[in-house]
Amino acid sequence: MVSIEAARRQALGTHFTPAENEYELVSRLKKRRLHMAPHKAWTLPEEPTWRENPFDDTNWQFQYHMLRWLDPLRRAGALGDQDAAVLWEKYARSWVEANPPGSARSKWAWIDMSDGIRAMELCHGLTVVGEQPWLVNSLRDHVDWLMEPSHLKRGNHGFHQHVGLFVLGVVLEDQAVTDIALQRLTDQLKAAYDEQGANEEGSISYHLQNYVWWNDAFTRLDLEGIPRPEQAHRLDLAPTLMAHATAPSGRFARIGDTDGGNARKLNHPHTRFTVTEGKKGRKPDSTTAIYDAGYAFIRSGWGESRPYKDETFITATWGRQDKVHGHRDGGSVTYASDGVHWLDDTGKYYYGKSAMRSYVTGRAGHNSINIPGRTYRKDTDVELTGHEDTDQYVDLTFRDTGYEGVTILRRVIYLRGRDLLLVLDQVAGDDPLTAAQQWHCGRSVTSRALGTGFRLESESGARLVIALHGTPELSIARAQEQPMAGWTSTGWRKKGPVDLLSFQQTKLNPRFATLVGMWDPQVIRHLEAALRENGAWELPVSELFSEELLEAQVPKAEATTATKAAVTSSGVGPDGPVPVSVTAKPGRVPGDSGDKTVVIETVFCDGETKLMTQMLYFRRFERTLLSMSRVRVPQGVRAIYVIYISSDKKQWLPRLRTAVGHFAQSWRMETKIVVYAHPSHGYPALTAGHPDVLKGPNKQAPLRNRLFLAAQLDIAADHTLVRMTIDDDDLWLPWQLEEMISAINTAYAHTEYPAFGIGLRRNLLAHVEENGVRIENVSMSRMLTGNKAFVFPPEQRDRALLYAPWNVPETMTENYREQYRAQGIDLLVYEGNRPGFVYMRRGTNLSIQQKTGFITATHAVSTVDTENTLLGHLSEPSRPSSISEGSFTIDPPVYRITVKRTGDDISYYSNVKSALGNDVRLAFHLLRGTTVVAKTGYGRVTSGVFRKAPAGCRVKMYVQRADQSRESKVSNVV
Repeated sequence: MVSIEAARRQALGTHFTPAENEYELVSRLKKRRLHMAPHKAWTLPEEPTWRENPFDDTNWQFQYHMLRWLDPLRRAGALGDQDAAVLWEKYARSWVEANPPGSARSKWAWIDMSDGIRAMELCHGLTVVGEQPWLVNSLRDHVDWLMEPSHLKRGNHGFHQHVGLFVLGVVLEDQAVTDIALQRLTDQLKAAYDEQGANEEGSISYHLQNYVWWNDAFTRLDLEGIPRPEQAHRLDLAPTLMAHATAPSGRFARIGDTDGGNARKLNHPHTRFTVTEGKKGRKPDSTTAIYDAGYAFIRSGWGESRPYKDETFITATWGRQDKVHGHRDGGSVTYASDGVHWLDDTGKYYYGKSAMRSYVTGRAGHNSINIPGRTYRKDTDVELTGHEDTDQYVDLTFRDTGYEGVTILRRVIYLRGRDLLLVLDQVAGDDPLTAAQQWHCGRSVTSRALGTGFRLESESGARLVIALHGTPELSIARAQEQPMAGWTSTGWRKKGPVDLLSFQQTKLNPRFATLVGMWDPQVIRHLEAALRENGAWELPVSELFSEELLEAQVPKAEATTATKAAVTSSGVGPDGPVPVSVTAKPGRVPGDSGDKTVVIETVFCDGETKLMTQMLYFRRFERTLLSMSRVRVPQGVRAIYVIYISSDKKQWLPRLRTAVGHFAQSWRMETKIVVYAHPSHGYPALTAGHPDVLKGPNKQAPLRNRLFLAAQLDIAADHTLVRMTIDDDDLWLPWQLEEMISAINTAYAHTEYPAFGIGLRRNLLAHVEENGVRIENVSMSRMLTGNKAFVFPPEQRDRALLYAPWNVPETMTENYREQYRAQGIDLLVYEGNRPGFVYMRRGTNLSIQQKTGFITATHAVSTVDTENTLLGHLSEPSRPSSISEGSFTIDPPVYRITVKRTGDDISYYSNVKSALGNDVRLAFHLLRGTTVVAKTGYGRVTSGVFRKAPAGCRVKMYVQRADQSRESKVSNVV
């Protein structure tokens, strides 16, 4: 069976839908003029042999046998142009007869990718020539060919083969073929896109291509009523990567097979922003983006304090060196500023075999360490071994073992305030060797050698590339043929000369230290002296440079501090180590209910496995610990700060323990580090759901109980136990514990329950933005972690194990209070506290919330330049001993809808009746985007299950009150 209708509806995408010059395309083909970009036009023979190759070009042959160039004729034929339909049939049939599988006239007839796209073209041809035997038989030949695993390739070539097989299965109404194609596409998607939205291919241009192609593939599934794969959401993150990869000049960074281009055609706020110089769309949330797939994009800003095009833009690459459409560019760096690409990559050139193609794809064609005469292994995996990202600098370290017997350590440091790029290379081998640190200039840049480096010049100004260590040999190569050196791609099979700058040394274990940017004598003198010292090359940036040198000195950049991208960044912090305890003297606070032990708990990075992310959070954690070291402990209170850290993060333990000693003199509470192990079988019950659950499984029941037990805390039998927590990136101010104890002591006069949960209404929200930190003093309808506690009297100590501090409700409402009172625990909201908890917001958190929707009042707003000055700004040197005078309230009832996916089913539940009463009526709609997939009518039932729900759905609940008024609430996507 053949479905002509399926052949018609599957004709979609760039090459199968009408073009702007549609009439011209058809007219040319009727005159036998074939034009396949980027090649010149050529006259088709009346009777092709299918061995034609007029331009001696592999890509031309590839496209020729793809047959998609026939589609303008097919489209015209479908609209009634009989001449076009006849011409389509003539050439399609000629190809089929000349190229049967296994005995084709050309090796390009059955090449990967071309076979899949041609299969689609032939399927669509059914709409103009009908179900003719020669065509149907060829379709079945394509099925047999594409079903054979040995014919399949990886990357986008394999993708097009899978899509071609899918269209064949649908058009031929062969469910088995369709199912195999779907499984292959699903498997391919898992490999093609990671959870940061990065594509597997090593070219930014192909990230764009793949994004378009995969969206077309999803549309094909939609048209057949087939759910999109579970991983389809990864594609939604790809435009943000492409925005980060777009230089201030408006073109893509030249990484891999990329000559330029941009994402202008994508309708995404981030890409619109980057291709319109910030005039439209919305800027990404960070100026630094680190992708695990092997890309770092760093910029000085988004046009806030200087013209958008003048911002500094730096790229660095790493990862596997055999990526599809990737180059041997591990550790390579590019640098643009003031609208000029001062140091650039060499581009694509073309896909055939030539000396120039080998140059642009090989090690010699990139801004990296090149060892002449040695072969660089294509299967190398260049590692990102360290990364630190702060308001003052970005620090990346790479390890490269691509040359046999040699290890290259490259460190890339961008000083934000100084707008300087520092590159430190250490080349280690068993014997003396010759190594060259290479820099390719941009096409508009000229250079000349100086005594210690090079001066780069362009119409808009100049930059320096300066050697800070040793006396390397300097050279400039330009348009050199033997060997190829000093070239860049200027288009398809076109090349142009550029200056290739080189620092070269021949010795045992050569080192290179290079500074790129404007002349800064203070930094240069400092580095020339510092880098002579043993161990200086590995020092943290905060120790390699003084605070004065790290401060902003460049006027055009002094207001630009970067926020961090959570898909991809990590680091260690500049604020110093962590605290140790000094036990408070026992005492009493008048009016309280007795002595108390306050246990404050933090889980560091819990389920996070990425080293880069751990490094970032350790730096933030150090700020948290610095803030905790300044917290005052009231009399009559014993405070214990417990830090839980998993055994797989043992590399952080020495720093943690060293830090404990550093704060020994200022720490006012006891500190205990508890090392725990993750279950050997993983967390099977927590494989889906809210991202906070996935990243913090040990904050969830019942696992959090084992942590508290593992701490083995010796708490006096007559002490009231207060359990609190603070996340590993938030802050406490010196008076926060005093405020909490004051509220707890006052609460006893407002509740008959000896055990209760308490939340402080007011706190501080600190938004880390690109030009500083904005601090809001707010009241909120949510009680945030770090600003709430459970309180248990001595006789209920055993119950404390069941009520971890992470479980104190954020929403303290009348209906939640009823639920907790049924368990013997009251809930109270304390109004009027002095805010002492700082909730840090860097872009968005895991659950993509800024918490701004929960603000009920804003009392004050202030700003500071950097996170490093935040604590000093907020913490006063002294604090009056009088406590806050406040009152207790409870919030009005609220309701919510909770959803959970189990396989293909989505279950839903709402507490609406406990909030609004039994008279409400409910209806539930299963939505995918704005499309209603399934629904229920109005009724009294508050829970249910939608079976066989597609991925990426939400449940919307409609509520009809007794007075017939209606409202709705929607769940998260599952």
